[in-house]
Amino acid sequence: MGPWKMLLAVLLFRSCAVSQNRETPNLETNTAPMENPVADLKQLVEEMVAPFINKEEHVGLSVALIEGAEIAYFHFGEVEKGSGVTPNNQHIWEIGSISKTYTAVLVARYCELHDIGLETPVSEFLAEDCEPLIKDGKQLTLQHLLNHTSGLPRLPEDVFEEADEADPYAHYGREDILEYVCNFQLERVPGTYHEYSNLGFALLGILLERHSGKSYAELLEEYVLAPLGLKESYVELAAADQQSQIAPYLADGSPGSHWNMEAWAPTGAIQATMPDVARYAQAQLSGFGGELETTLATTKTVTFTENDNLAVGQAWFTISTPQFSWYFHNGGTGGFSSLLLVDPATNKGLVLISNNAFQEESEVLGFQLFKAFTEH
Repeated sequence: MGPWKMLLAVLLFRSCAVSQNRETPNLETNTAPMENPVADLKQLVEEMVAPFINKEEHVGLSVALIEGAEIAYFHFGEVEKGSGVTPNNQHIWEIGSISKTYTAVLVARYCELHDIGLETPVSEFLAEDCEPLIKDGKQLTLQHLLNHTSGLPRLPEDVFEEADEADPYAHYGREDILEYVCNFQLERVPGTYHEYSNLGFALLGILLERHSGKSYAELLEEYVLAPLGLKESYVELAAADQQSQIAPYLADGSPGSHWNMEAWAPTGAIQATMPDVARYAQAQLSGFGGELETTLATTKTVTFTENDNLAVGQAWFTISTPQFSWYFHNGGTGGFSSLLLVDPATNKGLVLISNNAFQEESEVLGFQLFKAFTEH
């Protein structure tokens, strides 16, 4: 997760200085009605993005702002250092852990259509020789995996023991995950404590694969991507599409890497063009979800409250202040940082992706930009 205390301070107290060497327009100065909405929106985005993209270590960044049926795109920097090529709507980005929200929609829709309750114990999907996933009489369920209250750790303790730093998940496959889970002893009662778990979402994908006999990629296409008309979103990128792939960089601007997620695909493998991610964000707004409208609403319904400001539904987080309540998820891979925000009150959304890994700074920029956008 991200620097929530800092984000809340930014949003509640409207301070836009997130580092000593960065200046950003104060959001107070951007709340007047726009005389020319299109031109003023472009100016707003450019002014707020400039301090970020002008830093030497930052490479490229794309933003989509959604208001109902309208989507505006803004692209900055380069797809690869020294290329002179600015990102556009045909380039493909990694969205990282935003993928978990797609997985949540998949699980919810699959369970709806196959009459499987989200309170079904996970042990019912596992081999009989697995240790029961139960603590103090309470069994671990699909719902607990979806809202990160399973009691499973973020990752298995041994996941990086033999890992390639440039491709850290490729070696740890489905059988490794199942072996770890089948021998895991829960230390917390499921549903009582929130701990963000990549392992939990990898397990969800494996459970659906075992139940359906199909791959995660096939299931996602059938139950989520096709119903939403997302034709430029991929779990596995074909060779012909790799030429449109944005180059990855680490936080300091040095070359990053594209991860091979394999068994971990449900946690963060999706790659997509900006219009496809924006369309997915738009689908979260009331009236834009098509046949998945009810399912999408269900995934955002709060199922666990972390504190006064943060709650979780099925993968989706809700951040709340006295002024607003937003749905969101962020993501980070070996070369990308991403953020998706939705405000049901204003029917607006934002997608922001940069090709620098694990950029807390880009995340703060995204929240600041969205607050300014929702106030216009």
